[in-house]
Amino acid sequence: MIKRIVKMKYFNIFAFTFLFLVTDVFSAQSEFRIIAYLSVNHWNISQLDFSKVNYVNLSFANPDATGNLIFSQNITDVVNQAHAKNAKVFISIGGGNMSSNASTYYATGFLPANRDAFIQKMINYVQTNNLDGVDVDLENDALLIPYYNDFVVSLATKLHTAGKQISSAVAQWSGDRIFSSTLNAFDWINLMSYDVHATWTQDDPGQHLPISKVPNDYE
Repeated sequence: MIKRIVKMKYFNIFAFTFLFLVTDVFSAQSEFRIIAYLSVNHWNISQLDFSKVNYVNLSFANPDATGNLIFSQNITDVVNQAHAKNAKVFISIGGGNMSSNASTYYATGFLPANRDAFIQKMINYVQTNNLDGVDVDLENDALLIPYYNDFVVSLATKLHTAGKQISSAVAQWSGDRIFSSTLNAFDWINLMSYDVHATWTQDDPGQHLPISKVPNDYE
């Protein structure tokens, strides 16, 4: 299985945040992907041209108290429109602003006694909604939840068995919390690199992600 590292460049167009795959560190083969995160807060899909992207990550879904994924928008139209343009659709779990309740539910679901059933509910969600995979965007303290790494490896195995894919968004400042075996379980990794210039730097305009920032975030 070919694993790929993704370096990301963020900019907003019709609620998409575009990510560019620029290098493949695991093989000589290089593939260019455009991955878009479609937020529940910007859901005007009539403005979106799915022919411009390869993957759409619906962000974010998280479990309820019973372990079932909850997503606040109806995703049927997005999946159908994206697939009609040959774009794949993932459900993205976690997010940087995940609630404390969601963290608690993950902590319960990651436990060995609950893990298989918890993962099966994710697989069921993916299959029921005709999705192509799961993007794991658990960040910060969520990476310290016991059994995180075991959960990801098990999820990847079951997704691959079902003919689905798995990716992750990983930041340089928290990457050391993720085991190598976990990183190797992903089909590719999205490197979080952004926030140099934005609305809070109006007196110092510039690129949201200048290329000069990427090498430091890649280390």
